[in-house]
Amino acid sequence: MLSVITVCLNCKNDIEKTMISVLSQKDADIEYIIKDGGSDDGTNEIIERVLSDAPNDRIKAVHICEPDEGIYDAMNKASELATGDHVIFMNAGDVFYDEFVVRDAGLYFDGGADILFGNTLYTMPLCFFPQLHFADRDRDTLSIGHQSCIYSSKILEKYRFDTKYKIAADHDQLQKIFRDGNSFTHMNLFVSICNREGVSNQRSTAHFDEVYMIGHDGRLEKDGRYFMALLSWKVRTAMAKMFPMLENKRYCLNNLKRNQFALPKNFSSSIKHRQ
Repeated sequence: MLSVITVCLNCKNDIEKTMISVLSQKDADIEYIIKDGGSDDGTNEIIERVLSDAPNDRIKAVHICEPDEGIYDAMNKASELATGDHVIFMNAGDVFYDEFVVRDAGLYFDGGADILFGNTLYTMPLCFFPQLHFADRDRDTLSIGHQSCIYSSKILEKYRFDTKYKIAADHDQLQKIFRDGNSFTHMNLFVSICNREGVSNQRSTAHFDEVYMIGHDGRLEKDGRYFMALLSWKVRTAMAKMFPMLENKRYCLNNLKRNQFALPKNFSSSIKHRQ
């Protein structure tokens, strides 16, 4: 069984679409945990309404409303309640790619991987960005969005979200899991649709600082390298907002490169031999 966790706080404009995408999943047994941090904007009333309006016999829903110390503390607390063998976080505003994602992902559950990951469709107004994620041991590089990542419950118990990070704790967690040599398996499917203009992009400098710290052993030294990297980050962020179609093209080109990474090393020579 898959445990789906949604954490939220004052998300009345986003929570319903996320819940419906979970409750609409077909041919799958799901434990759905919704953890609210104490919303006062009507979010909890919407949660109760949606749960009563869209019952699903194969989905066991649990709604909890209690204070927490931020999104990653909420995700840690909610994960402690999960009883499924696998867990995915689908937070307010994010949705499953289609109504068969959980069913199709279930085909990979018996493989024993610590982390299963699929692909993500990122969106902006009038544009979208298909992201093919990868975990490349040969190049020691990892690119995964947590909304398209399914954890084994055992690995999630071992690797908690570090709450000193307010925006990028998911990035930190996955990097640690990868660097410690745990197993990653790519699922050949799109798992989630996520807004590119979410918290991490709205607060780009704060997000950059945390990602930079994670890549430098938790240190943040604002030296020349830092400011050059920050400038590059800001330019790319501004260009993506001003010219979204060019950003779409960049994503697609990167996807082609990643597909090439996935090919066997002798792939090109084998083609020539067949010709």
